[in-house]
Amino acid sequence: MSVAHLDNVIAHLLANVDSFYYATVRRLVITRIGESILDLPPAPVGSDATVSSSQAGHIPLVWLEQTTLMRGLIGERATRPS
Repeated sequence: MSVAHLDNVIAHLLANVDSFYYATVRRLVITRIGESILDLPPAPVGSDATVSSSQAGHIPLVWLEQTTLMRGLIGERATRPS
């Protein structure tokens, strides 16, 4: 992936962080409701789906920065010259 492409992907994620975050939360809530209705044990939640409650107010951005995808993109970008 070129530096420009990495920059564009990171910019896209940052520009749409609220949408991605709330879609993830919505999916998690729907999954939990379905598990409850079907009397199934809750599935483990991946680290990308949760954020500490101490980060309230910046939750979508903090969540994005903690995702495996964003950490990988930023790590890869750091290895490339500008």
